[in-house]
Amino acid sequence: MQAHHTQSSIDVTSTGATTVNESLSGAVNPAPAPACSELFISEYIEGSANNKYLEIYNPTASPVDLGAGNYSLRIYTNGSSTPSDYPITGVIGAYSTMVFKNSAATI
Repeated sequence: MQAHHTQSSIDVTSTGATTVNESLSGAVNPAPAPACSELFISEYIEGSANNKYLEIYNPTASPVDLGAGNYSLRIYTNGSSTPSDYPITGVIGAYSTMVFKNSAATI
């Protein structure tokens, strides 16, 4: 499916479907996203073997010192019901990310 937008119309076409041309007026005003003030996991990659990565994002205007904040990663290995806690350190800059990886990762 392809879409083309101009100020006055949107044309949408799809193979095997009827073409529809609609004229629109007015403005689209999406609702503002709520402010986020906590670190969050922004990406997780699980490759083969030990190739596992976790990206943490800081959505705030200030750097976050992970060590001073006593942050840790809680990992449940291979379906275990007992977690292992790994303290993490470093500073995630304002509006920045930090990537953690398995120590045996090869990529």
